[in-house]
Formats: sequence, C-alpha cells, structure tokens
Amino acid sequence: MVLTEDEAVVETAERIGRLDFEIRQSAGSPDCDQRYADRAEALAAWLLAQWHREHQDYVNN
Repeated sequence: MVLTEDEAVVETAERIGRLDFEIRQSAGSPDCDQRYADRAEALAAWLLAQWHREHQDYVNN
C-alpha cells in the first residue's frame, strides 16, 4: 500500500549505524496486525543475520 503524506503520520526518525529508520502510521486494516508481526519477524531475522555476519570471528571461535 502506498501512502500519501496526507494519509501517513511520520513519527520519530532514527539513525542506527548506516541505517535510517522512520515509522509511518496509517489507518488500520483487517490484516494490519499480522503484516506488522510478519515485518517485525523479518526485521529481527535480518538484524540477527547482520550481527552474525559482522561477528563471524567471535561466533566461530
């Protein structure tokens, strides 16, 4: 779903390392809770994979 600036509320933007995080909220839909949970799982898995990649020397020893 693409949101216009009028439809989305932008919350605090954050910079973590080289990544910029910005939260945009819009009106809910029936499946928004599941999509949010799926995105949170995907982000957590990606962050863990990045951590493992950056700390391979420590993990392998």
